Amino acid sequence: MFQSDKFSIRCLGGLVLSITLLTSPAYGESAPSNKTNAVEVSAQEQQAASQLSKLLSPLHYIKAGFAQHTLEASGKRIQESEGVMTVQRPNLFRWEVKKPFPQVVVSNGQKVWLYDMDLEQVTIQKLDARTNTTPALILSGETADLTSSFRVTESVSDGVSLFTLIPKGQDALFENLQLMFQGKMLSEMMLTDALGAKTRIEFRNLSSSSKRKLAEKDFELYIPPGVDVIDDES
Repeated sequence: MFQSDKFSIRCLGGLVLSITLLTSPAYGESAPSNKTNAVEVSAQEQQAASQLSKLLSPLHYIKAGFAQHTLEASGKRIQESEGVMTVQRPNLFRWEVKKPFPQVVVSNGQKVWLYDMDLEQVTIQKLDARTNTTPALILSGETADLTSSFRVTESVSDGVSLFTLIPKGQDALFENLQLMFQGKMLSEMMLTDALGAKTRIEFRNLSSSSKRKLAEKDFELYIPPGVDVIDDES
């Protein structure tokens, strides 16, 4: 899920950056085959996963502004960006970076488009198991069985709930992901990658709905004439 000064499709999503860590069908196919994982889930972990699922399940449609900050393992800040995200279940999202470098990441549930406006280049990737472990997809996935793919813990302090998800699979693109809720409202996502870099995404003016539904065309990318296209779907 980040390259210095550029928004990486591996980090996404941002999301996404988002933004599906959760067990959508595509991710479920690559879940660890070691059956002992299901046996080893503690009651505390199951309770944390159940609580997180309860908070996420009503969020079928979400729109929010975001501010993203990425730090190296040493603590040096290497990236800041701002933009707007829209996600809709199942597996639909649009992640738009407004500044400093305009970029758009869009998924229609089958493929992912990354449009870098400065480079006038679009990269297309299949939405497979690996891209399905990115934070950009977390809010658009299914929440029914988190413990099959993640170890989940929860800590609560002064009305703030912090959930930590650690992938069980060997090919995940991050070490852990944290979701922070102020009451029932999602306020932040924090990701640590395999090199120790940390990405913090703060959500602003978040609105959600259990009923609203956008057309699928809103989650496809119109490619302007003259833009280079790199198709990595195979």
